[in-house]
Amino acid sequence: MTGNIYPPAQDANRAKLFSAHQLTLDSYWDKDGHFAWATDLSAHGGYRVHLFHCLAYLAGDDRCVARANRIIVTNFAQTPCHFAPGAALDILTTYRDRLEPDALACLERLIELNVPYMSTEDLKVHGYNDNHVHKAIYSLIIGGEYLGTPQTVERGMLKLRQAVEMFERNGFPCEYNSPNYAPVSLIPLASLAEHTKSDEVRELALRLERFYWRDVALHFDSRVGLPAGPMTRCGDSDATGMTSGTMSLLAYLYPERFAFDYVGEAYGRALESPIVAQSNKLCLPFYHGCVAWMAHPNYHVTPELEEAIFAKPVGTTVRGTAESGTSAVAWKTPADRPEGAPLTHHLGPRRSLLTTYYGEGFSLGTSQYSWLDGVQAHSFYATISHGQKRSPQDAAVYYTRLFFDEENPYGERPVVTGCFKDYGEIRTIQHEGSAMVFYNPHPIKKSVQKIRTGLFRPMMYHAPRELWVGETRLPQLNGMFEQFAPIAIDEGDVYVGIIPTSTAPPLMSARKAALQVHTYSSHLVIGMTGYENWSPTDLSYEQIIETNMGFVFEIHAASGFASFAAFRAWLAKGTISDDYYGNMRTTTYRTDKVELSTCYSPFTSMFRHASINRKAVEVPVSQVDGMPDPGFGIAIVD
Repeated sequence: MTGNIYPPAQDANRAKLFSAHQLTLDSYWDKDGHFAWATDLSAHGGYRVHLFHCLAYLAGDDRCVARANRIIVTNFAQTPCHFAPGAALDILTTYRDRLEPDALACLERLIELNVPYMSTEDLKVHGYNDNHVHKAIYSLIIGGEYLGTPQTVERGMLKLRQAVEMFERNGFPCEYNSPNYAPVSLIPLASLAEHTKSDEVRELALRLERFYWRDVALHFDSRVGLPAGPMTRCGDSDATGMTSGTMSLLAYLYPERFAFDYVGEAYGRALESPIVAQSNKLCLPFYHGCVAWMAHPNYHVTPELEEAIFAKPVGTTVRGTAESGTSAVAWKTPADRPEGAPLTHHLGPRRSLLTTYYGEGFSLGTSQYSWLDGVQAHSFYATISHGQKRSPQDAAVYYTRLFFDEENPYGERPVVTGCFKDYGEIRTIQHEGSAMVFYNPHPIKKSVQKIRTGLFRPMMYHAPRELWVGETRLPQLNGMFEQFAPIAIDEGDVYVGIIPTSTAPPLMSARKAALQVHTYSSHLVIGMTGYENWSPTDLSYEQIIETNMGFVFEIHAASGFASFAAFRAWLAKGTISDDYYGNMRTTTYRTDKVELSTCYSPFTSMFRHASINRKAVEVPVSQVDGMPDPGFGIAIVD
C-alpha cells in the first residue's frame, strides 16, 4: 500500500514522534514493566494504553524493545475491551519479529479471546459512536486473517459493507467532527487498508477512511488550526480550543503548516505547554499513549482533501446530514424524578442538518438538533482568528452549555474538568454568520436552584477588546442585570453580538439576575437565566421542559461596519418575536441582513417549520458552496 500513502513524509514524522515518546520509558515504567509514573491508576489508562505505548517502544533500540516485552507480559489483561484487540493486532502485524515468546503468546491469547466479542449486533453503525464499530471491523478482519478463521473475516466484512451503506445516505458520519474520535475512527480504517489481504476490504476501508478525512477537512478552520463547529464527542481540551485530537493529528502529519512544534509541545514541555489542557497534563501517560497510537498508522489522505483542510475561501458554506440514535434521561433514584415525568424521558432519533460557514476571520457552525443527549456535543461553536499564526494561541472560540445550579466548571467554584457536560435539548437554525439557538433543559432532577444557558469564551491567551450590555460598557468584563439586553463584543477584526431569548421573563423568586457576565478560571461567561431562586425548589416535569431559553448569535467581520459603535447600533435594531402557545414555541428574528423563523415543541425533537428569508430550510445530504467538494462521490458513492 506504500504507493497510496499520503502525505508522503509520514515515516519521518513518526520516527520523530516515536523518538520523543521513547524518552518516557524510564519515567513511566520500571525495569519489570510496572507503571511507575504516579499512584493514580487513571493516569495510565489500562492495558489498551500500555499497548499503545509499546507501539513506540518496539520501534526503538534493544532496551526499549526489551522493556516493551516486559510491559506486555507484566500487565497482561484479557478483559473484553473495544481498543485492546486492535492494539494487539497493530503490534502483531508490525513488530512480531521483536516480540519475545511470552509476549507473543500474551497477544495471541488476547486476540483469540477478544476478537469474537466484536461480532455482536451492537457493533454496527446505528447512530452512536462509530469509532467502536470501525475498531471492531479492524479486529474481526485482521484478527480473522491472522488466526485463520474465515467466518470471523466475513463477519467483519458484513459490518464494513453496512457502514458504507449507512453513510451513502448522509454527508457526514454519525459521530461527526469529533475532535476526540475522528482520529480514533481513522486509525483502524487506515490500518485495515494497509494490512488486509483482501482487495475488496482494502477498497471499502479506503472509501470509509476518506469519508472521515472529508469530515475532518470540511470542519477544520485552518486560520486558527482548530476544528470548526459543530462537533460531537468533545472534551474540555477540544471545546476550549487547545490540543484537540484532530488538531494533534493534523499538526503531526503536516508539521510545516503549523506555527508550533507539536512534538515539542506534547513531549518536550508538556507540563508547561500553554496549548496542552490541564486535564491532559493530569493524565499525561494516557495522553502520550494515545498520541503514540495516533502516529502508528499510515494514513491515506488525497491532495484534494489536503487542499480542503488548509485552503478554504472566505464565504464557503458546508452543509450535510448526519444521523443520531436514541438517548434517554433516567433518574438514579425515584426522589430525583420530577412530578409528572414519565418513567424514562426519551430523546431522538434524529437526522440533523449540519451547517458551517467560513467568514472573514471567523467560522460559525451549528447542528440543527442535538446529537444523542447532547452531553458531549457542541451543536453551536464559533472560532475567531486573532492573528496570522496557525496556533490555538492566536484563536478565540465561543461555545454554549445549559447547566443547573452551580454545575459549571468556569463559574463561582471553578474546577478542572475533562468534559463540561451540556444538560439541554438544543435546536438551531443558521444562515452564514447569524444563528438562533434554542434550549430546553433535560429533566435530570426536580430540586433546582438555577437553570442557566451560558456562552463561554476562553481567555487563556487573550481577552476581547470591549464588551457592552445594551448601553453599558463593562471594562472589567463583569456585571449583573435584571433584564435581558443585547450584548456586543469587540474581538478586533471580528464583532460578536448576542441577544438572549425567552418566551417569558425568567421564572424567578427573590432573585432578579436575568443576565450575568463574569470572568472566572480564564473564561468569559455570559449567563442567561431561565430559573433562579435563593434555595433549591421542586419543579415539575412540565415546568422544567417548558423553560424555553436560548439566544441569537451574530458574528461578522469588522470591515462590514463603519465602527464598533455602528455594529452595536445595528445589533440593537434587530427584532425578535418569541411566543409560546399550544405547547409550541414560535420565534422570528429579523435584521436588514436576514430573517430566521422556527416553530417547535419542547416535548419533541424536530422543528414544525424552519425558514431562512421566508424560504423553508433545505436539507441536502451533502452540499459545499464556495469551493470544490474534496471527494464525497469518490469517498462513498459509486
